[in-house]
Amino acid sequence: MILFAGALLGCFAVGFGAYAEHGLKASIQPETFSMIETALRYNLIHAAVIVAIGLAQFGKTDFARSNWLRIAGLGFIAGVVVFCFSIYLSVLLKMPNLTGFAPFGGMTLIASWALLGMAGLFCRSRQG
Repeated sequence: MILFAGALLGCFAVGFGAYAEHGLKASIQPETFSMIETALRYNLIHAAVIVAIGLAQFGKTDFARSNWLRIAGLGFIAGVVVFCFSIYLSVLLKMPNLTGFAPFGGMTLIASWALLGMAGLFCRSRQG
């Protein structure tokens, strides 16, 4: 599930990035395009992290089976969707108020990084 979601988010980011560069760029303001670039950067980076978490879950270690890791992965997915897609949709639908959701996605991403750290810390402390 997490691996699939990460791959799907990465695929979307590449496709939407191409569309933004070749289809949207000429029709939107530079500051709006800059917002899209930020969302794409966050989308791609976190898609890679989500894929890594998904791959890690195939292991047989305590870390691979950790609830902390699973929750962090789900948090990253939610954070990307809320942060990035609120920006994408605000531009595509010409509804700038949708970007008001982006901070909630950003806070979710921050919390997910903390959860990922907790996964590593707790699994490390179990090993002694």
